[in-house]
Amino acid sequence: MNDNAIAAARTIASLVAERGGAAYYVGGCVRDRLLGQEPKDTDIELHGIDRETAGSLLSRLGPVKTAGKGFEIFTLPGMALDISLPISPRGGPRAAAARRDFTVNALMEDVLTGELLDFFGGQADLDKGIIRHIGSSLTEDPLRVFRTGRFAAQLSFDIAPETAEYARTVDTGALPRERVMGELSLALKTGRPSVFFESLKDTRAMEQWFAPVQALSGVPQNPAHHKGDVWEHTMAVVDRAAGCRDRTSRPLYFMTAALCHDLGKAVTTIVEPDGRVHAPGHAKQGAETAREFLRTLTSEKELTAYVSNMTLLHMLPNKLGGDGSDEDILLMLDKALCPEDLLLLSLCDARTTLIDRDFDAVHLRLRQLLSRYRELTAVPYADGRELMDLGIEPGPALGEALRYLRRQQLKGTPRQKAIAKAVKKYKGTP
Repeated sequence: MNDNAIAAARTIASLVAERGGAAYYVGGCVRDRLLGQEPKDTDIELHGIDRETAGSLLSRLGPVKTAGKGFEIFTLPGMALDISLPISPRGGPRAAAARRDFTVNALMEDVLTGELLDFFGGQADLDKGIIRHIGSSLTEDPLRVFRTGRFAAQLSFDIAPETAEYARTVDTGALPRERVMGELSLALKTGRPSVFFESLKDTRAMEQWFAPVQALSGVPQNPAHHKGDVWEHTMAVVDRAAGCRDRTSRPLYFMTAALCHDLGKAVTTIVEPDGRVHAPGHAKQGAETAREFLRTLTSEKELTAYVSNMTLLHMLPNKLGGDGSDEDILLMLDKALCPEDLLLLSLCDARTTLIDRDFDAVHLRLRQLLSRYRELTAVPYADGRELMDLGIEPGPALGEALRYLRRQQLKGTPRQKAIAKAVKKYKGTP
């Protein structure tokens, strides 16, 4: 907790104490401090006073803002604090802690005295590295099934067996997709996102929300190229992608693409009579499956377009980087919505295979051609207005002419020659 938050919390706690109440640090800020980590947020809960009194006391420090329905959060300008009251004043701190999701999140610390309140064995679970639910918390809010896996991934903790068993039975189907997508986004920010998916693997939540990913379990792969099934490979790619996501243009988009890149294999995988395994057309099928899958989670069209595009193209860099022509690679890069991210994803994919190939050399060539691609496309040979002035009619023909001209530019055709070829090919075409 930063000094600003600590000072503000102590000032508020002193005012509350004057009215016979008490203020406690609650939730993640207590957990993280005990783990020796810097809390991302500071939350305090005020006990022994009512809402009107709380508002009056807080207003002494500045204009009070409120947010939330049902569970109201107070904030003050310049103070990095979220301030709340328990949902019910009855039962005191223990009753408030009982409404938390997990024991490690139910710890409370008196702001003024530093006394730690631990009603459910949270300190012991922190020491053992265990995520354990409290009471019927997962049923009360089914999103906590996803939070179970997300905290396990975030904290590198194990999930208590009884909590894992409980999570398998909870119906999450009525949750708003935005809440599920929010937990997925947080899970994909962790160091080992695979822990999140492994924790959900046999739950109703996986079936209800991540069925295309679940379908990868048990799908075989060529044993000469891969260790394990498509699920295991996907989990390995997702974890490797987590190590380089900060180098990408859109980290969440990139991580989602890593999750989705082989979704098509669940449908296209064929095992030949001689035991050979292959998945023809899985990239194209995967692009469509990814689109359908993401529509159940989000309305963010840019995310869906990015992931579908990456899934469609993910095989090409490693394939063309070794054996393809420069022209083929440049045209491939031009099809990518984010060429840099495509190369990173393909390298993550390659690094989790058993293929005996010098991928360092392959990707050195790809990066060199990416630099060339950027130089070639920095200034287009011509725009639509120039081509119309040369006699190409506006409409479909103009669009085709611009795409043709760009391909000629990538091939290295001199500008004037390329423009002349485009005019000859498309002038007079409707």
